[in-house]
Amino acid sequence: QSEAAMLRQVVDEIRAAEARGVAHADCAVLVLDDALRARVTDALAAAGLVVNGGVPSARRHASRAVFVADGKRAKGQQFEVVLVVGAPEGVMPQTVE
Repeated sequence: QSEAAMLRQVVDEIRAAEARGVAHADCAVLVLDDALRARVTDALAAAGLVVNGGVPSARRHASRAVFVADGKRAKGQQFEVVLVVGAPEGVMPQTVE
């Protein structure tokens, strides 16, 4: 899958969560490096979504923004929807229901 297709899929998944009633602040996109974080952030912003650069949970909920950061910044926080972007296939579970 190309990176452009992957970024479209991230946007589509956030939109699908939104359609199910999940608040943007309850969505996280976890990335492996800063370069990918920047590209994901740009793609979400281009789609009209507000992005939060990994701030603590109280401010995250106040901002109504999608959380985009590495796994370390997400530690200890809870999200209803978590997308892991850029991890090699087979390293992370695909879906947890």
